[in-house]
Formats: sequence, structure tokens, C-alpha cells
Amino acid sequence: LYVLRLGRDDWLLEGGKLVSDSAGVLDFAAVEIDFPLLVAAGNDAARENRPRLSTFSFGTEWVGTDHFDIGADTDNGADLDLHRDDLIAGGSLVDATLWRRTGTAWTSMGRIAEPSPGERFGAAVARFGSLIVVGAPAGMTDELIFGNVYVGTERLSVLPHDAIEGGTRDSYGERVAAASPTRFVSPASRSAQVAYVFEQDAFGSWWESYRLQPLTATPSGFGDQLDADGSLTAIWADSDGGQLYLF
Repeated sequence: LYVLRLGRDDWLLEGGKLVSDSAGVLDFAAVEIDFPLLVAAGNDAARENRPRLSTFSFGTEWVGTDHFDIGADTDNGADLDLHRDDLIAGGSLVDATLWRRTGTAWTSMGRIAEPSPGERFGAAVARFGSLIVVGAPAGMTDELIFGNVYVGTERLSVLPHDAIEGGTRDSYGERVAAASPTRFVSPASRSAQVAYVFEQDAFGSWWESYRLQPLTATPSGFGDQLDADGSLTAIWADSDGGQLYLF
């Protein structure tokens, strides 16, 4: 794993190669950074391929600080999101799990069980402060698979989920990003070339505020990866060598 930072005129390599302290983790499936903290998930071949989280912090350079198991299912950690000292981990075959850092120690804050079987609940996860967003791209609407997104707070694990159904948003929930405590983004299928932005109003209800689309058509892959923070949303399209769209 390599970390780049934006210099005066170009992107620069920040420190050397980062590797897991656990010898069996040969690659990372997901990486998240909220400077000065970085977390990366990978499967540990030396430990029955269990998912393992490696953490790094930055002082004058990146230094490995911890590594620990984040579940028994090999798919856990396929998607991560980190906001300050709070982490959410998910995967398309597992529920979402919550973690919190106190000092240098990480503690499990519980598991968010899937509300309906077979929805691929946890395939995408995001959090921003108290907001937790979990994608379920195989969720059904009117007996058709369009995908669902579930939103709530840290107490999501013990309270009913607030489901925002896909409607006609094909494969909605495959990727999610939380831009603020009251806004999240989720693209539709790779060929739809559209991402949906939802906002929460003063009464606590969620509504589709606007849609993000590229100015020029891209063959496919719009929404393969995305991230959002405040008013900025970055969406990656894995086509024609890769294209990055900023909104």
C-alpha cells in the first residue's frame, strides 16, 4: 500500500510502502483514511483467511499501530468507512460491524443484522459522525431487484431500519458514501451513468435532492467507486482507462 499527498504542483509519495504487521495478509481489499489515521482490511492466509484490519498513523511518517480480526467471514472488510475514531466494516456476504478507537485500542460496538435475507446487506457501508449508511443492492421493490439503502444512527442495531427503497434505481446500494450527517450518495447500475443524492430534512425524513451525471457519456462503470465529503463528491468510472468525475 502506498500513500500519496498533493504537493505544490503534483502528487508525491508520502513515506514508503505500508505493509501489514500480520505476515499472512498479502494484500488489502479495502482502505480508508481520515488523516492522520489509515485503516486497511485484508484476509490473513496464516489464520484460515480470516479478515484482519491493519491500522497506521502519521507523525513524521506512516507507522503501523495495530492489527486485529474483524470477523470470521472472509468477506468482512470488503468495504470500509472511517470517520475520526469510528469505523464501519461490511461485505456482500455479511452484516455490517461497528468499531470505535479509544486511545490506540479498538473495541467492537456491535453488529447490524440484515433486516431481510438475501439483500446483500452490508455490500457497501458509510458513516459520517452519527450517520450510518448500509447498502443492500439485491433488495427488492415490487418484486423487482433494484436495491435498497438503509440509514440510521449508531443505535441502528437495536432500532428499526429506515429503508430508502430503490424504486427504479437499478443496482442502487452497490456503493454508498456519506457526505455529512444529513447527506449520502449512491450510484445506480454501472450502465445508468447516474448517482443519487439524498438529504435529510428538519423533520428527519430523507428525500432525493438531486442527481449527479457526467457531462459527456461514458460507456460504463460510472459509480464503480465514489467518496464524498461536505459539498464535494468524487465518482470513478472504470472505463476508457478510468475517468474521475468531481461534483
